Amino acid sequence: MTCEPWRSGSIRTGRAWSGPLRLLAIVSCLLAAPVAASDLPPSSYDILSQRDLDTPVLDAVPYCVPQGLDPALEPALEQATAGEWEQATALLRDWGRGLDQVGPELVIFEAVLFARAAVEREELLVAEERLRSLLRHGALVDHRLCGRLELARVLMHLSRYSEAAAQLTRAEQQIDDTGDEGGHAEEIAFDRAEILYRTNRRFEAHLAFRKLARSENARLALAARLRLTDLSFEAGKVESVLLEYETLLPRAAAFGASTAGWALRASEAAVDAGDPGRALRWLERFFDGAPERDLRDAAEVRMADLDVVFEDPMGARKRLSTISGRRQDDPIGALATIRAVDLGVATGSPDQQLELLLLTIRDQRDGVRRYALGVLMRQLAHRGDLAGALAVATRLAYDGVDPVVTPDYTHELDGLLDALVARSEGPDACRELVRGLGGRYGILIERASRPGPFARVGDCFERMELPWLAAKVYRTIARRFGPVGAEAVALPLARSSLAIGEITLARRVATAALEDAEGEEASAWRAIVAQADFAEGRFAEAASGLRAVLADPVLARRRGELARLLAQTLEQTGSTEDARFLAYQVGDWLATDDLAPQGRAGLIEATLLTAHALREVERGREALPLYRLVDREAEPGALRSSARFWLGLAGEPDAAGEVAWGQDPESTLGSPWARYAQFERRFGALRAAYSGGER
Repeated sequence: MTCEPWRSGSIRTGRAWSGPLRLLAIVSCLLAAPVAASDLPPSSYDILSQRDLDTPVLDAVPYCVPQGLDPALEPALEQATAGEWEQATALLRDWGRGLDQVGPELVIFEAVLFARAAVEREELLVAEERLRSLLRHGALVDHRLCGRLELARVLMHLSRYSEAAAQLTRAEQQIDDTGDEGGHAEEIAFDRAEILYRTNRRFEAHLAFRKLARSENARLALAARLRLTDLSFEAGKVESVLLEYETLLPRAAAFGASTAGWALRASEAAVDAGDPGRALRWLERFFDGAPERDLRDAAEVRMADLDVVFEDPMGARKRLSTISGRRQDDPIGALATIRAVDLGVATGSPDQQLELLLLTIRDQRDGVRRYALGVLMRQLAHRGDLAGALAVATRLAYDGVDPVVTPDYTHELDGLLDALVARSEGPDACRELVRGLGGRYGILIERASRPGPFARVGDCFERMELPWLAAKVYRTIARRFGPVGAEAVALPLARSSLAIGEITLARRVATAALEDAEGEEASAWRAIVAQADFAEGRFAEAASGLRAVLADPVLARRRGELARLLAQTLEQTGSTEDARFLAYQVGDWLATDDLAPQGRAGLIEATLLTAHALREVERGREALPLYRLVDREAEPGALRSSARFWLGLAGEPDAAGEVAWGQDPESTLGSPWARYAQFERRFGALRAAYSGGER
């Protein structure tokens, strides 16, 4: 059983729940759940990068029998065919002692048997020197083919593939000269395919092995099938890999392979196929082969994973603690410690486990360090520390995410981002989101799979009146997510570009978008065009465009900004119609409860500008209600003082029904309107005195 929303990378509950329940649903996807075979942690072999899953040279080509060998040596050939090289060599030497003169075919054959018996590097080097010495001997010229084929095999075991290929080329030349009486052409083709495989020329190797898999030589055909299976395993095509391994490896000895050499691969194929039972059986076969210490301990870590699958956490804990206890200072011991935490079988308190992870991150490098960072990220998320988990995710992104070591990084990062967005709902949403992602979006956006959280960051920058930062975020989204991202942020990118002065770009994008836009989207794009008109001094066109979209509900959040722009055009156009349109609407717009502070401020300023415009065209009676509206809605400051001044100048009371200027204009209006009010009072008295004198 897995946490499906987390594994799939989509928080399905997020749309139905909100608030604390939504946050709990998202973070709960990070909690430890019963481990299924398909959800096992990444392979210990991949984390350690020790090439533990590499297979040995595939000795599918049988030993070469020189022409002219006496039929009486059939017992020696039988021993050689059974892989009893030393017994075959002993029989060959016994036979040679009874001869007056040892023929060249016996000399070559004994060298071939000696090379086949060589296992250690020193033995292979001796076999190489012996074969080269014989190939230089003039008397053995007619039997060099077997020597060259065996020398090529020895060089392949020594990982000297270019030299091996050269020997195969010379063997082919000899076949061309003398004919292929022994049927060695396919054997040479197999060795060449093996060289291609071992030098990472995978495509060419695949073609060569596919051809050999159709060979009438059953031994070579089965070996070619095994290599094709290896190529599929390495390419991640796990559908039929396990079945092929299960079919081929039980008879591996028949075509030069070995169960021990491929057991780890077969176990990993079983893990990939979600078959823990077979994975366990293949690991047990691997242990039966008495592997060397490092390889065995890496396999023990994988065995601990299977212990947890089979509900034996105590067995997993014992297995991992044994490894970490005797290998404290090396990567395998550190890996065992981390794995215990990852599987939930570690001893100690959660704080102690986090301390172990931090020590590992400090002391280890490469795959082990990256794996520890991934586990730490999950542990912090499990504890509800989203800020800490995001910090670790950022560090891991800077170090370089290895999809083999941290295969679920993108899903986990998406979950953290969704959880952060869910937490950032409410009046302080933008502050929480910018604090969590504002300085990290540049690196995390390269690893996330969805643009949504980062588009929210850009929107927050817009709300905080930081359009240059918003434009940078939107451009990064468009670059990272291609056409999908560009389409998602086209409108906000045009809006923020307009705010930072890139008017031509914003107009061009909006004009192009309007050709296909419909409904609410079209209104938003028309608003962009109108703003561009205003910025370029085309006030009549701007006023017409703004009037057409201001009442659209989709623009409610931006209504204050757009209304202010329309009011600013009144000074240039002198349009009484536009002024009356605003005068009729602003009261209702200000009465809504969902206005943001910036939107309310914009509407109040638009109201004041509209009142000024009406007063200047001698429609003062229509302006008075607008001044009272500003007096009622505005905070103490310049806007309210201006409205009260003009109310008092007209002899009208303020919004509260009091004398607009009050007894002391200095305290009622403040600077600079108090000085104007005092001047008007003195000027009014002086004017009255002059009027009386004239009478």
